[in-house]
Amino acid sequence: MVENRVVITGIGVISPLGFNKETAWKALKEGVSGISTIENTDTSDLKVKIAGEIRNLEADVDLDKTELRKLDRFSLFALAAAKEAYADSDFANAAIDPYRFGVYVGSGIGGSNL
Repeated sequence: MVENRVVITGIGVISPLGFNKETAWKALKEGVSGISTIENTDTSDLKVKIAGEIRNLEADVDLDKTELRKLDRFSLFALAAAKEAYADSDFANAAIDPYRFGVYVGSGIGGSNL
């Protein structure tokens, strides 16, 4: 059996607690909650009125305005977190085989518009 090695070299975070790993980690350690009253969606027909929303993110994802208009919010969050993870990896100036490099994205409910 062939074993494939995986190395995590960088981390990127977009969360209700912060838009980078340092800010989010500090908030977690301090016990800050990212849950509050929902503002981005009309909740009049919903039983749930609270959530962990991403607010006021102005992500620099190196895309022109035409490309940005094609993205939903979750895709923008994923690109911003991936860009942070790449910068965090210190690989920006390294010669990397693009076929041996990847990004893993995790989300609790990304891409859903209530």
